[in-house]
Amino acid sequence: MSIKIGHKGETVKTLQSQLNRLGYRLTEDGVFGYTTLLAVRNFQKQKGITPDGIVGAGTTAQILLALGTIQKPESAHFKLRDFISAADADAEENGIPYPYFDNLQTLMERLERLRDRLDGQELVIRSGYRSPRFNRAVGGAGASQHLFAKAADIFVKNYAMTACELGRLIMEDTSLKTLFGGIGLGSVKNVHVDIRTVKNPEKPVVWWYQSKTWEDWGRAR
Repeated sequence: MSIKIGHKGETVKTLQSQLNRLGYRLTEDGVFGYTTLLAVRNFQKQKGITPDGIVGAGTTAQILLALGTIQKPESAHFKLRDFISAADADAEENGIPYPYFDNLQTLMERLERLRDRLDGQELVIRSGYRSPRFNRAVGGAGASQHLFAKAADIFVKNYAMTACELGRLIMEDTSLKTLFGGIGLGSVKNVHVDIRTVKNPEKPVVWWYQSKTWEDWGRAR
């Protein structure tokens, strides 16, 4: 839920306290008035967020990051930015909701383990987190794992390894297959992997896109 001018209560008082810890000088009265609005706008400008004075998920995450309350997901080869599409206006504006940071950190760490098996070749994220509106626009499933920062559509940079070869590597190596609860195969462009929870890690949910067999997929370009 967003907080904006006119709101009152403990949530606003907490916001004022947080901003004061970042150097602002607000009366912690629980009233979102003009001075609180100016402080929020100044903070948003500092962080490159549209200064609309509304404290939504994106602004809240930036406040918590600035306070050191939460850590930004990051691994040796992946950063938060890698999982946001330039075509996803909502994600560009608000970032990935901070309640999903733990999901993304886990996904990054598992992708690192996959990358280790690629002999130095680079994994590229074609699609990572999707905002609800963007997910609808691209025809994503209503409960897509992308909505929770649990999924990535991946390929090897410059297609040094085809999507089919990457898919086979994941599916035929138990140590890799058990990293992912969902695996989407058959797309020429990429392989879908996600970290949904399954009863048996050795039996992830697997489905096929355009190509329906390894032979068809191997011929597709």
